[in-house]
Amino acid sequence: MRELTKAQFTVGFLIWFAMGWAWVRQALDAMDDPMLAIGTLLLQFVAVFILSIIILTILEWVSIFDLKTNAVVTLITILSFAFVIM
Repeated sequence: MRELTKAQFTVGFLIWFAMGWAWVRQALDAMDDPMLAIGTLLLQFVAVFILSIIILTILEWVSIFDLKTNAVVTLITILSFAFVIM
């Protein structure tokens, strides 16, 4: 497996775990239907995972920093964006 692919999956899963509890609490408190809450959570997780892959690929394509720095920048960017939205 390529190093870029490993970094994309690692960053995606780190974002899932960092934001997971806040999203679960928010979805379960805001929605009466548990199936709607679960569907909303799954869509949010998929969207953030895809967004992390796209941002990391763009940063690697531009190649200003090395892969580790790009992964950290992606992680910080998505987490700060997501917590501002919540």
